[in-house]
This record gives sequence, structure tokens and C-alpha cells, in this order.
Amino acid sequence: MKSPLHRLLIACLLGLLAGPAGLLADGNYGSAATSGTSFKLGLGARPAAMGGAYLALAKGADSLYWNPAGLTQLRDIQASFDHLSWFQGVNDEAVQYGQPLYNLNSAFGLGLSYLYATDISRDNWGNPGPSFTDFDFSAQAAYAMSVTDDLSLGMTYKIIRQGYASAFSMGSGFDFGMQYLHFLNQPLRLGLGMFNVGTPLSLGSSLALLPWTLKGGLAWTPAPRLNLEADYSYQPLDYFSEVSVGGEYTWRADPFLATLRAGYLIGPQNALGLLAGASVGLGLGWHSYQLDYALVPYGDLGLTHRITLTYTFGSD
Repeated sequence: MKSPLHRLLIACLLGLLAGPAGLLADGNYGSAATSGTSFKLGLGARPAAMGGAYLALAKGADSLYWNPAGLTQLRDIQASFDHLSWFQGVNDEAVQYGQPLYNLNSAFGLGLSYLYATDISRDNWGNPGPSFTDFDFSAQAAYAMSVTDDLSLGMTYKIIRQGYASAFSMGSGFDFGMQYLHFLNQPLRLGLGMFNVGTPLSLGSSLALLPWTLKGGLAWTPAPRLNLEADYSYQPLDYFSEVSVGGEYTWRADPFLATLRAGYLIGPQNALGLLAGASVGLGLGWHSYQLDYALVPYGDLGLTHRITLTYTFGSD
């Protein structure tokens, strides 16, 4: 019996755009052939509401997942707590921490995430047995440094442990990111990244590589309260590409602020319907606290909800 995580990922990706078999000489890879389910869902309500277009805008503790180079934009210690309610009982919990190292023009970050779902075992005749939890657990550590006033580089090391019934597997990988502010001397930000470069994971008799991903993004700030971004993502092993666009507008009346967000992700999930790929969200800030919410529909599979609470230490 397949794990719910595997069934959902297959429904969203493999069944939508079947990649050519035999992409690599030593195995058959295509959509949904890789492991690390939690690395494919994203973290944080702000990026989710913007369709995942966040590579160049990433800053603060959530940069740990989206682009570690963004950690250098931290001015105070920051912690975030994230909850994802996916469909069919799949949930994801995450905590991220970022801290600037002022004397070194750098910053570091730490994070934990736990993607899980409850399943029921069945015997050879299909009769239900005891329930169990299948999961993806990962821990991350990141370091970023400012090379110049505009150029930052960052790296994240992460370990992952997967479990399904009595089968377990562990692996590790790296993310590499770059951000360039004031690109072409304009109110533009450039982001580049390579993610999930690491060891394959085996679960039972199956062996799958991490979802190696190449990304590029360009953000534009035409006005102080308005951010727009477009990202391109390519997964060579899963053999599909995604284009994400998103924007946010912030209204501020100190110490209160409110942000409206929207985005659209062009990719395999669009086969689920026109709205599958759309996203909207709201952010509310008060002094050191920031609460963000994102709603992302997946067609007939249902709606997903993500909530993130962020606290910035020392912020007024």
C-alpha cells in the first residue's frame, strides 16, 4: 500500500506530466521519481501566497529554505513557525531561526521541518490493521555572507529522514544561493540557486535521488510598498519546469501593517484545473510580530492552507 505522501505526489505530478523514461543512464527518472517530498512543497505562507516566486525577495528566517543568501538581509534575530494543512490529512510543521553576525557581514540560520500523515496497514487480503505515521523529517543549517554591498552568497546543509511503516531512510544535501541587489543599477533583485544536491535515499527496495533543482528569479520594486517577482525553476531528474509569478502590496500605519499577496504557478498541477496554481494571501504585522496566511487550491483535490507566525527580536 503506497504512503499517502507518495499517492498525493503522484497525483499532483506524475499523473499530470509524465516525463520521458530513461533520462539517466543508470535509472528511469521522470515526474515524481525523486525523494524528499517535503523539499517540493515549500515553506512559509508569504512565498506560498506569491505562487512560490520568492527566490530574489527572500530575506529573514524563511530564506533558509528559499535562498540562504537572503539571510544577510537580517538586521535582528528572527524566528518563524509554520503550519501547512494539505489535503487528505497531510500536514507539515516547521520552525526556522536566523541570526545576523554583524562583525562578519554574515548570518546563519537553523531549521526543522516535519511532514507527516497517518496511514493504516493492511494484510494480503486488504483487511485493515494498526495505524502508523509516515513522514519526512529534515534539519537544516545555513550560512550566508555579503561579498559586496549588493552581492550575497549562501549555503544550506540539510539532513532528511523518511519513514513508512517499519522502513526508514536517511540522506543529506546542500542548497546554494545568490542574491544581487540593485541589479543593473535599477530597483531590481536577481536571485540564482541550486537546491537539493545530495545523496539518494532508499526506502525498502526503492532508491531515489533528491529533487535536484535549478532556479532563477528577478524581483522588481516599482514603489516602496509594492514587490513583484517572476521565477523559473527546472528539475532535471523529475524532468519538468515551473514558472511562478507573484506580487505583494503593503499598507503601513505604524506600528501596524497589512499586506495583500497573490501569485500563480505554471506547472504540472495546472492540469487539475484553472485555479490549480493560483494563490492568495494576507499578512498582518504588529510591532515585532508578523502573521501570514496563504490559500492555495489544488482543483478537485481540495484547498491547502498555510499559516506562519514570525517574531523579530529587538524590533519596535
